[in-house]
Amino acid sequence: MDDDILAGVIAALKESHADERKYHAERLADLQLQYEKLQRRLDVMYEGKLDGRINQEFYDQKSAVWKREQDEILRKLERHHDANRSYLDEGVKLLELTQHAVML
Repeated sequence: MDDDILAGVIAALKESHADERKYHAERLADLQLQYEKLQRRLDVMYEGKLDGRINQEFYDQKSAVWKREQDEILRKLERHHDANRSYLDEGVKLLELTQHAVML
């Protein structure tokens, strides 16, 4: 592939990356909202426990479930961050490798 075609493909990849970044930003915002919702629940439930409206057993059960959900959300957030960083870099590297494949 000549340099002009390679430049065009890289430009298309960058444009595609903009769409990918938008998707990731929306997904990250959604995950962050889910995490914050769970945190608000934990905070309110803790206050209920302190005030005696919620017993220790119920608090322990629900908080364990919600904390596991928060941990899963954090793992998803990390995967989205990693995927967003590598999308463009790996695409450009792959194109450059194919460009030099004949010489290799």
